[in-house]
Amino acid sequence: MDNSATGNQPSLDAQFRTVLTKRAIANLVKDRLPGQIQDLNARQFSGYVRGADSNRLHYMFYECESNPNDVSLILWMNGGPGCSSMAGLLLEIGPFSLTIDFTLTLRDTSWHKFANTIFLESPGGTSYSYNQYHQYNFSDNTVTDSNYLAMLDFYKIFPQFIKNSLYITGESYGGFYAPLLAKQYQVRQALHIPSVAPQWQICSNFIDGKYSYAIQYESMNSVYNYILPKLRLLAVYGDLDALVAFGGGLRYFSFVEQSEVFKTKHLLTNRS
Repeated sequence: MDNSATGNQPSLDAQFRTVLTKRAIANLVKDRLPGQIQDLNARQFSGYVRGADSNRLHYMFYECESNPNDVSLILWMNGGPGCSSMAGLLLEIGPFSLTIDFTLTLRDTSWHKFANTIFLESPGGTSYSYNQYHQYNFSDNTVTDSNYLAMLDFYKIFPQFIKNSLYITGESYGGFYAPLLAKQYQVRQALHIPSVAPQWQICSNFIDGKYSYAIQYESMNSVYNYILPKLRLLAVYGDLDALVAFGGGLRYFSFVEQSEVFKTKHLLTNRS
């Protein structure tokens, strides 16, 4: 179901004192999700954004549990192609953990504790996402175009977050989705990324002495909070699905004429 609505006359949510558009109100999840046994100390939204070529992409959006108007916005995309970003939400970084008996318990390491988090299901045909005319032939470029238009539509639903800094993230084949979306001219402008990027700093300088690569952390939240204010672009390749994401990263860094960064800098840490 497409939850779009005509008009953008805002309405005031009394509990959070935040102005919401009509589409945001329509997408607000007012009750607990199936299996959810604990209340969430943040608003959650579920609905559709308009992508390219009549694609309607399902998203779930979680405001940060504290100061959502003042913190960053993170876009998360799982890969595949065709893997649902609900996997990222329920099994990795979302507010809930899915147990063996299909109940949802709160996750202490959820990213929504420090940022507003969007889980976008792309391309059309992935999970709840669909194409109005059942056209499911995609390429990396057409998926990128659709993701870009979907984010523009997201900002129509939630215009209050236009001013917030944006981080584009992805897992596995999402390692293609993320850098290709960041190549869009308007996205580069918004992220202040020039066509030819300046020489980057050595990532290890921000981490060594405070965190160790040899330790597997239960959560990366503290690491991200430490390094994100210091970096404009971060590529992390770990043990799982590193090869596919590495290919996407190579394409992006080559695009900004920084391919030598893999030889000379510690921006990349590949432990596989």
